[in-house]
Amino acid sequence: MSYYGYAGKILHIDLTSGKSITEPLDLDMAEKYIGGCGVAERMLCDILSPGVEPLSPENPIIISAGPLIGTGVPGASKIEMHTKSTASAAKERTKYYVPRSCGGTRYFGNMMKKAGYDHIIITGKAAKPVYLKIMDNDVEVCDATDLWGKKDIYETTDDLTSRYNNSGVIAIGKAGENLIPYSIGWIDKQSHIGRNGGAAGMGYKNLKAIAVLGTGKLNVWDREKLNSMSPVIIQEGMKSPRFQMTHPKTTSKVPPPPPASYYPPNISNDTLIGHSGCHSCIFSCKPTHQIKDGEFAGGILGSSFHYALFGEWIGIEDYRHAMRLVEVCDRAGIDFRTIIGMLRFTNRLYERGIITEKDLDGLDPKRGNTAAFLELADKIINRDGIGDVMANGWFAIADRFGVDPDSDEDGYQIIKGTSTFFDARTTSLNPVTFAEIVNTKPGAELHPVTIMPGQPNERIKEWCRGIAMTPEEIDRVFYKDDYNIGRLTKHVEDAESVYWAMGTCVTWASGIPQIYSLKTLAELYTTVTGVEVTAEDLKKKGERIWNLGKLLNTREGIDRNDDKLPGLWANAMAESRLKDYFGRPVTQDSFETMLDDYYDEHNWDVKKGVPTRKRLAELGLEDLTGMLEI
Repeated sequence: MSYYGYAGKILHIDLTSGKSITEPLDLDMAEKYIGGCGVAERMLCDILSPGVEPLSPENPIIISAGPLIGTGVPGASKIEMHTKSTASAAKERTKYYVPRSCGGTRYFGNMMKKAGYDHIIITGKAAKPVYLKIMDNDVEVCDATDLWGKKDIYETTDDLTSRYNNSGVIAIGKAGENLIPYSIGWIDKQSHIGRNGGAAGMGYKNLKAIAVLGTGKLNVWDREKLNSMSPVIIQEGMKSPRFQMTHPKTTSKVPPPPPASYYPPNISNDTLIGHSGCHSCIFSCKPTHQIKDGEFAGGILGSSFHYALFGEWIGIEDYRHAMRLVEVCDRAGIDFRTIIGMLRFTNRLYERGIITEKDLDGLDPKRGNTAAFLELADKIINRDGIGDVMANGWFAIADRFGVDPDSDEDGYQIIKGTSTFFDARTTSLNPVTFAEIVNTKPGAELHPVTIMPGQPNERIKEWCRGIAMTPEEIDRVFYKDDYNIGRLTKHVEDAESVYWAMGTCVTWASGIPQIYSLKTLAELYTTVTGVEVTAEDLKKKGERIWNLGKLLNTREGIDRNDDKLPGLWANAMAESRLKDYFGRPVTQDSFETMLDDYYDEHNWDVKKGVPTRKRLAELGLEDLTGMLEI
């Protein structure tokens, strides 16, 4: 059988036995669910048993690369990782969600496809630390005792890249090895993946890293047409503000981000030593910064936005020390947004006298005490003393300190036990922040055009037409002067499911929506695979994919009761400080109406917040309706 766009194989690896097998990709399934996260979530419906323990040999990890990856389509570089989360969604530790996690790749996605694989399914547990070496058809489970506990993510990636001729590498650090629920893996030492369980899942399986090198060639249905389309898309991308903000030749003209104002002017440019981008992408959105002098000279890390937050939040006055904190987190593979929130929360409780040095193994986390914060971060990463408690997440911290960080004035915005990034108190409750609440990956935002505030309705409508919303759907979403946040969010989910399944980056979708619309994506998909689709077809497939993810979470007991405001947002709402996109105060009634409208737009059970048998059947998922009864 000939495959176009798709590599054509699924690789199964059982770490318990050390054996691997391959099976051909089912093209009917691929076309129905596009590929990538769509096919992965459909396979999870069969191979992930309901109620399985997250840290168990039976919990699979699936890594997927969509049909456009490796073909040369601009911006097609995002892979997905799927597994049941190791982070509990409930204080009672009775619910665990099933998220999708994606990350951009410089090498990995392209190499995985050229090695012949659309999906890699990993099960079992190795008896000792291992890494996977995948070189085309040569698949080997290799001894990693020289890496485990000895080399961080940067060092592991450099080591394996050197051993295997610039292979793509996913690696975990000490945080993943120590099964910290909010640990992360790094892809090619430039992008994160697995924050919601994948990295800890790799750690449980004694899997330090995956190295893949492919030498094959992907077939493209109409290479000549693709070669004519790609330059047009690239030229449009180069005109966008996003390109001006990220490309090395133009970044120096862009002022530093607002948080960097805590430090000297232009410090983000002074520490910047380069940019990198994903395979086939012109947006070099991965900056590299270096500590150029002082105690930690030579340190390497990513975004200046991250180290600026340390200054703002815990008073690290020397930006070089803040950079060192970020580097420690990056090398260990621990989620930055979670650990900065934890350090800040600890500092506030300490300064309020709620906890003392005795509670913190003798540490003095007063504002600006870099040494104490570095040591506390190290304790968390290594599960040492109080760090072992904090390593288990927000619920464990609440239990130990007797203060709930979800609602305490100095806490952090937490959704289903997971830290969020965008804060509706300082932005608004809009399709970005509302999506953090209802997303199957809690705390993860979507990327509609409304991610930028103040967009006029006509601009938003234009974007909606670009994601193939019908006139009737647009009429339901938009009023005279505003729009329905809950209803719009549903359509953003449909569209982003398509981008993820294809392997394309949503930066392109939000950065140049006028050219990277679903109509363009449909034409690219047809050009690459030979399968005729329209934008409307893709949007329906996207809805089908989103419902798969929702079904997996519904089977784990997650429903409307779990789709609630973080405590801090609820507190702000009670004081009329939580506003919607248009600046109107959000009330409990208006929030419940948002949820009603969101579920109704999905044609789900509004009362329960879950799919209905009827809607599943309409989407061609009638064979999965039994998942609603478990």
